[in-house]
Amino acid sequence: MNRIGKSFIAVCAVASLLVTGAGVSPASAKTINGCVIKAKTTCVKANLKKASLKGANLKGANLLEANLKGANLKGANLKGANLYGANLKGANLYGANLTDSSLSNAVLTGANLTGASLVGVKRFYDIYADGGIKGSPSLPKNWRLVNGYLIGPNADLDRNKNNGADLSGGNLVGANLKDAGLNNVNFSGADLTGANLKGASGAGINWTGATCPNGQPAAGSPATC
Repeated sequence: MNRIGKSFIAVCAVASLLVTGAGVSPASAKTINGCVIKAKTTCVKANLKKASLKGANLKGANLLEANLKGANLKGANLKGANLYGANLKGANLYGANLTDSSLSNAVLTGANLTGASLVGVKRFYDIYADGGIKGSPSLPKNWRLVNGYLIGPNADLDRNKNNGADLSGGNLVGANLKDAGLNNVNFSGADLTGANLKGASGAGINWTGATCPNGQPAAGSPATC
């Protein structure tokens, strides 16, 4: 067989592999500081600070304690990803798919979650947002966004031990704050009618002018519910 014939066969073989996906790495995959950006990748504690990950497919990725501070994850697929303890401070998660992901202990201060889907998120507690979350994401059942804070069962609202969450004037009617951490939380002027505070605890809470879960105004000096 001449050289032209052999070359033609080789090209056809490669084309076949590309079609089937056998033995070929994704052409779109890129590596950032040792982390291969692709579905189901494992990048524990990876440094992806300010990384350009717009539209990236990170479905099922293990990003445990990864540094994604300021990263552009607009439209990224993070469905089922492990983001436990990840630093997403200031990250752009506009339109990102976070369905079924794990966000426990993640930092979301200043993150843009406009249009992001967090429905069905697993281990959705102890999230540190410091009131800086932007946008109106789709949230799991029993969760809501109030004054930029994620409110729900087991919510950690006292991560900043000197200054808890500022929920002053917030609409917390029927909110589920079961087992939440409430140290130094500011509920002044907030309406907590029908809210579930079972198991919630904290010191230094400001109840001034608040409406308590029983629908009655906070009373006493200092005011309590």
